[in-house]
Amino acid sequence: VRTALEALGLKVFNPDMDMSRLHVDGGASGELMEENVRLSSIVLVVISRKGAVFKSHWCRKELGAAKRFGRPAVPILNADTTALQDAKDLIDGKVEGLEKGTEVYEELIRYVFKEQILELVSTQHAAEVAQRLKTLADGIRKMHSDDQQQHDPEQAAVPPSAAPPSQGGAVPQALASAQQRL
Repeated sequence: VRTALEALGLKVFNPDMDMSRLHVDGGASGELMEENVRLSSIVLVVISRKGAVFKSHWCRKELGAAKRFGRPAVPILNADTTALQDAKDLIDGKVEGLEKGTEVYEELIRYVFKEQILELVSTQHAAEVAQRLKTLADGIRKMHSDDQQQHDPEQAAVPPSAAPPSQGGAVPQALASAQQRL
């Protein structure tokens, strides 16, 4: 996903890759990661089996920063490695340690799954995924341009004509109905 978005002209920050490459003294830096979240238009959340992304200290810190800074956290499904049931179980609070009522569920899982889930990795649906990535990139550019206009209307670039990411049909209806139960 990173390579595809960079090929579409977007700057991508990945804490695992970028912070280790920066050789931050003392290891990973929560402040550096939070600053990159603040400077981002959105945070992409790759949904994993058994909710591993929500169990990681650093991922929770990044998602908490996204929520604090008002950055949309868009859940991404890798259909080649993660079943739709994994996402549904997270939404339904059926993952051990991430059940409804837990702080992580109430603060982060609900925050992430208020956005439409996007299937952005699938070898079986490569053409559809490529179009979704392009639409996502166009939406991110528009959000960035709109944000710049709010802060400095005279310096802002003209927003692209493409619409933000579609809210329809990225994954089966089972997930949509589960999201409504949040």
